[in-house]
Amino acid sequence: MSAAASQALGIGAIVVTLLAWTGTPLLLKFFSDKLDVWTMNGWRYGFVALVWSPVIFFALARKKFPKGLWKAVLPATAFNTAAQVCFAASFYMIDASTVAFALRPQIIFVTLGALIFFPAERRVTKSPWFLGGGVLVIGGVMTVIALGDDFGSGANAFGVLLAVLAAFGFSGYALAIRPVMKIAGPFLAYAVISAYTAVGCIVLMLIFGERAGATVTGLSGEILLLLGLSAMLGLAIGHTTYYTAIKHIGVAPSSALIQLQPFTVAIGEVLLPMFAVTMLLSQWVAGSVAVFGAIVMLAVQHRIAMRDRLIKHPDPVEDLAVDSAASQFEGVMDTADHTDEAVGVK
Repeated sequence: MSAAASQALGIGAIVVTLLAWTGTPLLLKFFSDKLDVWTMNGWRYGFVALVWSPVIFFALARKKFPKGLWKAVLPATAFNTAAQVCFAASFYMIDASTVAFALRPQIIFVTLGALIFFPAERRVTKSPWFLGGGVLVIGGVMTVIALGDDFGSGANAFGVLLAVLAAFGFSGYALAIRPVMKIAGPFLAYAVISAYTAVGCIVLMLIFGERAGATVTGLSGEILLLLGLSAMLGLAIGHTTYYTAIKHIGVAPSSALIQLQPFTVAIGEVLLPMFAVTMLLSQWVAGSVAVFGAIVMLAVQHRIAMRDRLIKHPDPVEDLAVDSAASQFEGVMDTADHTDEAVGVK
């Protein structure tokens, strides 16, 4: 593939990723008054596990399944399952755009975790630009939330808390998945994590879901298709196209463009009559500040990582992950090429 074609493929893939990860929050909000959170999560993740299962079967059939992978992904699975529950539950309390903005502190949580578990990465905190970006993220997100119509209400506060807890869980997942990347590529690792997470979500659905999840039988065929689409967009299509974009245009530009997701979600809420949600001009400005801060943090982090690689060749999985998805891919292309090509997902 020529350089131009590779770049075009990467740009197309990241645009599809942005669209997929825009549609997911809107669909989850749409289902918040149709299904309880346990039922919605159980069916969505059960479906996604089936979609990713061929990756596992191919690896097992060709004897390319890394030894110890089932056990290695357990910590990441625990974080992912908890984060998915909090993420989905937040839509029952607050609007989709607020959820999207409230997830922006994820990059700060990832950084704090890396500072604790990966001392070599403390170098990023020496940059005033990085620290300034973090301040902008926190300040911008808090301002967006404070300017909301229902700020101060119990539902709003609990919904924001759930979204922030989801960001914390996704950050833990980003850190926990990094050691797994030493033995498996991103697609196979994610397939195994999806299978485990599906089991957890289905068990929770059977215990806490209305009629043990059987309420989906009362939905129309069109609504069921939308439920399946919400799973495919966020958990299958979005991850696949994001990996493709990272491979062809790099981590930094891919991650930076994804930071626009809160705005695309907010635009969707404005344009779709089923939501009738609007944001104040001051909220758009505050949101822009938060996103700009996140991009600054990503840029500084990427620059430091690239500078270090020019000087030496560190263990690639010791680089600070820019987000929960990129953490599965950055710096592990050799592993990914070896494992994922073997299971037929390239």
